Amino acid sequence: MKAFSASEHRAKQSTSATEKGQSGRDYTLERVRRFQMADENLKEACARLGIEKPVMTC
Repeated sequence: MKAFSASEHRAKQSTSATEKGQSGRDYTLERVRRFQMADENLKEACARLGIEKPVMTC
């Protein structure tokens, strides 16, 4: 199994954003939206399970 490298992941993400024609601002807004969606999904899952939601930070 290949080890996960955060720097490789960031490099792939930054090149794919520019290939798609996104500006830096659009790319950042997209990341914020995805983070907010993930946070909301986590909140809903924790509510279903009856556990306290952990605090997510950027």
